[in-house]
Amino acid sequence: MCGIAGFENHLSGKDPKAYEPVLRHRGPDNTGYFRDDAFSFIHWRLTIIDLSPGANQPFCFENLVLVYNGEIYNYKEIAEELRLKGYTFITSSDTEVLIKAYHCWGIKALEKFVGMFAFVIYNKQTGEIFVARDRLGVKPLYYSLTHGFAFASELKMFKHLNIPLSVDPVAVHQYFRFGFIPGEQTIFKEIKKLLPGHYLIYRGHKAETRHWWTLPYPHHADMQNASDYTEQLEPLLISAFGYRLVSDVPVGVFLSGGIDSSLLAALLSRHSGKKIHTFTIGFDDPRYDESPHARRVASMLETGHTELRCTADDAAALFEQFYSIYDEPFADTSGIPSTLIAQLARKHGVKVVLSADGGDELFGGYPHYTTVQHWYNRLGKWPALLRKSAAGLLSLFFPDSLRAKITSSNLSHRLDRLQELLMANNDIAFFESAIANQSHSAICKLTGYQSYPHPLIEDGFGNFQEKMMYWDTRFYLPDDLLVKIDRATMYVGVEAREPFLDHRIVEFASGLPLDWKIRKDTTKYILRKLLYRYLPAELFDRPKQGFSIPIFKWFSQSLNNYIEHYTCMEVVKKSGLLNPRAVAEEMKKYNYFKQRNQEHNIEKVWRIVSFMMWAEKWLK
Repeated sequence: MCGIAGFENHLSGKDPKAYEPVLRHRGPDNTGYFRDDAFSFIHWRLTIIDLSPGANQPFCFENLVLVYNGEIYNYKEIAEELRLKGYTFITSSDTEVLIKAYHCWGIKALEKFVGMFAFVIYNKQTGEIFVARDRLGVKPLYYSLTHGFAFASELKMFKHLNIPLSVDPVAVHQYFRFGFIPGEQTIFKEIKKLLPGHYLIYRGHKAETRHWWTLPYPHHADMQNASDYTEQLEPLLISAFGYRLVSDVPVGVFLSGGIDSSLLAALLSRHSGKKIHTFTIGFDDPRYDESPHARRVASMLETGHTELRCTADDAAALFEQFYSIYDEPFADTSGIPSTLIAQLARKHGVKVVLSADGGDELFGGYPHYTTVQHWYNRLGKWPALLRKSAAGLLSLFFPDSLRAKITSSNLSHRLDRLQELLMANNDIAFFESAIANQSHSAICKLTGYQSYPHPLIEDGFGNFQEKMMYWDTRFYLPDDLLVKIDRATMYVGVEAREPFLDHRIVEFASGLPLDWKIRKDTTKYILRKLLYRYLPAELFDRPKQGFSIPIFKWFSQSLNNYIEHYTCMEVVKKSGLLNPRAVAEEMKKYNYFKQRNQEHNIEKVWRIVSFMMWAEKWLK
């Protein structure tokens, strides 16, 4: 796990060593550099596999130069295959295996890798640069083609180069809609993400991107009985989880006490032959606290368990650093406890942690897969003319001028949402409107300009619930959850690994019949079947909580000064990014609800505060 960056030399008048502090948090153990007449490359190393200096980067072999972030878990098997072809190795690192695999097989080497990675290989002889990102987007990679080629693990690197940056209004709209910026867009027009499962080739001042792996669209395999499916999945999970223990430093597990992390801990405890270290974070508010469940699981599995209680004071201490950790607008407040638990692991000598992200998206764990289906069954099947007529009547009887005066029960927000659901042209548009925090029209009022992005994927085919899972795996997972865990862990020099995102598990899940994911009201049906082989069912037969923080309580008390500062008229006007009247209107509602201890629009207010915090930090 590391940080990487590179640029054409004319984009900077500085020696690459001048940028050593920028991403040092991603690799505090060593910083390496390469520079020739055309390009400069920087590598920040967090030593995980082969701790010797010989494995430092940039790593050179013949005419190739490599900078690489991630882990190739099956590197030993690939090394044996390369030895049969005459290659020899001077280190025991996956870095050397990667560069020689590319030397041997070129682009085809990507198909052999089981792992998470973002890497760049520069051919000194031809001047060609090859960039690749792992299948699910576990590791980040940003690039720019404005006035020349540059890349980095995090956006903050681009602020130090001679690249003019401008805010993308469509990205702002998507941020307020979803709480993150999905797809290849970033907050800046001039910078893109390399999409998961894609590679980029830069030669002759031109770039082309292509996919080398595609997220499988749900397809149903031949029907089998339940035991057959569990018998197929269990060895896949054991293999994938075991691979993620490959390390020359201690490894731990983030344990929430839910289905996914408990199954991860249980399989490792039973099959790895190693003592498992588990880490849990709890909250004073019982509505958000899963630590008692995690404690019971850890006790039954006899793991080395460590628990941290997160208070409002703990959050406040870290809150000032939120946009040092995240460098584009990001509304997932669980980034704060994620950083705290990563700090806890590092404090206890654990440098690698396993997280259970992906189980919900792949196996149908989110409640909205059933609630949105229910809403769609009630509204989406009305004839289009009837739905649009109903939406028109809402506008007629509740015009904007009247809605602005209605505060009670958050009625204005609910009417906006209902109207947009009625106007949805297909089920994907319906889903995006259902999960969005605000309607398109409300965001346009807030930003002061018209921007109505199209749905992120085509309408497609198949079951609506499977489409929702596909959407979440393609966007919510890489652009929210994986961003959160990567930045939170790397900020404190810890590597996070995602066992459920082994591509073999993803491909298995895509062919699994829906009935084995969601059966009546039971979510993650097949994972539960497996987990009950290891732990009692009564530990998990409860409503899903999710990983979130008591944001309303915290902001109402010790963090209220942030709301007051970042939503005041003077600060909003000075930024020039949001409509001050719309912000004031939202704050009026917030204070009305707050006096009544109601949380109706706290998420809207947090997104405004978060956006303004980002602007203050990164638009100077």
